[in-house]
Amino acid sequence: MSLNEQLQRACYTGPAGTEGVGPCRGGSQLCANGAYGACGGEVLPGAEACNNVDDDCDGTTDEAGSVGESLWYEDADADNYGDATSSILSCNAPSGYTGDNTDCDDSRSSVYPGADEYCNSIDDDCDGSIDEAGSIGETIWYLDADGDTYGDPAVTLSACTQPSGYVGNSGDCDDTTASTNPAAPDICDVVDNDCDGS
Repeated sequence: MSLNEQLQRACYTGPAGTEGVGPCRGGSQLCANGAYGACGGEVLPGAEACNNVDDDCDGTTDEAGSVGESLWYEDADADNYGDATSSILSCNAPSGYTGDNTDCDDSRSSVYPGADEYCNSIDDDCDGSIDEAGSIGETIWYLDADGDTYGDPAVTLSACTQPSGYVGNSGDCDDTTASTNPAAPDICDVVDNDCDGS
């Protein structure tokens, strides 16, 4: 039996300065037939991945360029909806960034998908339409079929801006005749020309 068969020594074949950093560990070599064999049991640096482990044993965890990075989008207005035109790759969301990229105005925290739409000439809910039907703050407009600037109280439309053919005044008592409205003179014709009820 050879005298050196049971000899064993520590070994590490990774780059200098990486042993003992992160998961990197040395192994051991056994002496057999007058020579040391391969370094067994060692853990060498690998590709850095997004896993909260210092895979490449450089003293930094999940740094830029790690495998599995996600795209994060700047959220300047802190509404949890990000700007698709401003992004960064990282394992974790940097401060001021979010995983969402659907904000249509990242300078206003009240503007984001699903927000209430207001009558303010802004696309508050990011649906591509401004001040659409159902917006908060709509005005009731009255049909002015006869063009006398007085509307029919029975025919209304709610909208942020004045629709064509509608007015904000609801005082017309006969919207088929332009000469009948609250400003018209009452004449002897058996018609309530001035809409005063008599």
